Amino acid sequence: MSENYNRSGFVASNDPELFPPSKWNANVSVSFDDNVVPETQYSISDFRYVSPYKRDDAVIHFDLNGKSFFKKVFQAFPLSKTIQFHFNEKQIDTIIEQTRTHSFSVTIDKDIFDNYSTKSSDILLSISSKLFLHIINELKKENDLMRFFYNGDGSDLIVDILGSGEFKSQYIPTISCYEYRKLSSLDVEKELEIIISPLLLLRVLKSTDKQMKVIGFSFLCDSFEIILKTKSAIKVVNVCYSDSVYVYKVTRLKDINLSYPISPFYRVQKALKISNEVNISIYKNGLIDITVLIKSIKDNVAAFKLYVVPQVDVDI
Repeated sequence: MSENYNRSGFVASNDPELFPPSKWNANVSVSFDDNVVPETQYSISDFRYVSPYKRDDAVIHFDLNGKSFFKKVFQAFPLSKTIQFHFNEKQIDTIIEQTRTHSFSVTIDKDIFDNYSTKSSDILLSISSKLFLHIINELKKENDLMRFFYNGDGSDLIVDILGSGEFKSQYIPTISCYEYRKLSSLDVEKELEIIISPLLLLRVLKSTDKQMKVIGFSFLCDSFEIILKTKSAIKVVNVCYSDSVYVYKVTRLKDINLSYPISPFYRVQKALKISNEVNISIYKNGLIDITVLIKSIKDNVAAFKLYVVPQVDVDI
């Protein structure tokens, strides 16, 4: 590493490349342990971050501006401890949660970025979502610009911020980096597909309380029901398929009556507030697929996808 580097990776104070800082807190302690993500210690400095890797050789590079559709979409993410970004040529796949009962991910068109390039489609980055949101919130004005660079081989994700007459720079520690393993596609036949208004599902979720642990779906010939269950009561919302306010399209229909744990559904609440439509699919094995679609003015799409395993034995 160059002699100009100090331990933090910033240009040493006697280096002419240093950008004069407008604010600097000398008391901020930073952990340099590779296994620690300093979520509570993170701050963007006015020092130019010097990487041992060249920005021009980045494996992944993308730009954001203050009015970016991505900023709006990312603010709808639940703040998990980590998120996993898979960058490929056509889109970005983001894995937020994967448990035994549910899987939550987001797919975003690459065209939402001012500039986007990737030299590999097999890289999966795991980073702190809180850090990422903190950085995105630095885009105060529409013309503010942010550039992201990742060089692979375990390098940090470097962020350059240009705005308000300042140049800021920082790096995001990547918790892990490894080859992306594509999940096998669902070969199970679908029994139902229906497109509904996000307002319907949002109102249902807002009407719940802490006692409600189960949400049920009953699809009949002319209507469907969303059922909320507690130990002492059952709340039923009935919607006719002919109701064009809430139902946009029914492509397949079969009588279905299934229940699911309600907690994973709360993960899409923020996305529902800014979405255009919700696509619900139920497979033969009972797995439900909730896809929340958010479209930009230019018809770019972000898809929040939630899979939930049915609850066989419901104790209410």
